[in-house]
Amino acid sequence: MALREETAEAIKERLHHAAKTWEGIADPPWPDLNLPTERGRGDFTSTYAFVLAKIVRRPPPEVARFLVEHLDLSGLAVAGAEAAGAGFLNFTLAPAFWSDVLAEVLARGENYGRRTENGQRVLLEFVSANPTGPLNVVNARAAAVGDTLAALLQWVGYAVDREFYVNDAGRQVELLGLSLEARLRQLRGEVASIPEGGYPAEYLLNMARTLLAAEPEILSLPPRERGLSRRAVEGNLEDQRRVLAGYGVAYDCWFRESALHPEKVRETIAELTAGGFTYEGDGALWFASSRLGDDKDRVLVKADGDTTYMAADLAYHREKFRRGYGLCIDLMGPDHHGYLPRIRAGVEALGYPPDGLEVLLVQQVRLLRNGQAVTMSKRAGEFFTMRELLDEAGSDAARFFFLQRSSDSHLDFDLSLARLQENDNPVYYVQYAHARIRSILRRFGGEVAAEGDATLLDAVEERELLRHLSLFPGEVDAAARGREPHRLYHYGLKLAGLFHSFYNQHRVLGAEGGVEKARVRLVAATGRVLQIVLSLMGVTAPESM
Repeated sequence: MALREETAEAIKERLHHAAKTWEGIADPPWPDLNLPTERGRGDFTSTYAFVLAKIVRRPPPEVARFLVEHLDLSGLAVAGAEAAGAGFLNFTLAPAFWSDVLAEVLARGENYGRRTENGQRVLLEFVSANPTGPLNVVNARAAAVGDTLAALLQWVGYAVDREFYVNDAGRQVELLGLSLEARLRQLRGEVASIPEGGYPAEYLLNMARTLLAAEPEILSLPPRERGLSRRAVEGNLEDQRRVLAGYGVAYDCWFRESALHPEKVRETIAELTAGGFTYEGDGALWFASSRLGDDKDRVLVKADGDTTYMAADLAYHREKFRRGYGLCIDLMGPDHHGYLPRIRAGVEALGYPPDGLEVLLVQQVRLLRNGQAVTMSKRAGEFFTMRELLDEAGSDAARFFFLQRSSDSHLDFDLSLARLQENDNPVYYVQYAHARIRSILRRFGGEVAAEGDATLLDAVEERELLRHLSLFPGEVDAAARGREPHRLYHYGLKLAGLFHSFYNQHRVLGAEGGVEKARVRLVAATGRVLQIVLSLMGVTAPESM
């Protein structure tokens, strides 16, 4: 447990003990302790007096004064407690606490805020775009969110594997092969149309050119020997791998849907039937998912004997749990809003805990350039690809910008701002803070001591920096457990802002007395935490800019 958390828990224990001294309260509720939203309310604040006031039927200010009078804070790094306003309890931390915070950051270094005690196996599936074309901008957002969330979960002690689910089976793959054949025939001067529901975009034309150059007689082969569906899938999949690798995203497993057909899908349906969760109707086999929380039942086997995507999806999740994962997290696009109840019903029907599956939605992205929306032709099957985004904005800006907001919120991505080499660009602003810190430490030249007196750091800007550094372990833990990687963006941006404000107000190198060493320690600690934040986000922490 980090220092701030230890101190907070100790204060709550003392408050709880003080409450017991009020006659008639044998078993008081556990106190709350929060960060103040306004300056002047100390370093912690509590509404505990309001809770107890309802029990003892006395005014909250009176209860707050009683608690302060009966509160034993000996042995804690707390300078004092006060009853304020309508009944708030405010606590101010002692200078020794801030010295300990600085020592903790510098001593733990790159492991500051890291936890190792969890160990639960987690499978995080994200992006999983169909192998029918290039990755797009929403895929880029999902990749940033998923990879950062995986890093966060690992940081707080989970054993995490990253997985990409390859939908290389079904009608869409057949249509992809037919679309590629149409392009090949067009290049040979034949009249050929993209099949209805096929893929008319330019990338298949480029693939067809490459294929014809390598195998001019490809269309002379029997249809089964051409393998056009397979070639198209593998070509697209290889392109997706390269783009994701350039984005800093590496998967532990690329799981193929085709590995589920037909055996694993049949086994899954058989298990559901054995459990009494299927029935026949209108010539089809249905999963009675409405009995387990879904809004309606789902078809598993159609009247023509073909299995549905739902059947394959249940088989896939069965395999996830059979591989030993205690928690499975899926990142899905906005069109999967109703996905969780039906798949959770399947998980439960198959005998696995339904709360072992979480689904997070990744909403749409609107690209802007110079304030205007970037549009592409849907009719022509064209869209702004992830590769184009990375070529224009760069990986660092893309990942940082995609974490501005919660993944279930729509996002505007300003391409012009992402390219700007000025402080108005948030990723530049944060990276520049880190580069400035590295420059200060290079010029200092000496070893930065882990231990030291931080009581000289009593300016407002210095204390604000220390306070924000102390919040990091709790913030990163909350981001992981709440599945909220966007919290890193806001934490890092504020930390950079506090550093820039401190640096503009106070001299570091050449400061008199012991102030220089104290400020160098503060700068080094800030740089360390900034580096951790950027690393978790998959963004580089430059040494110079």
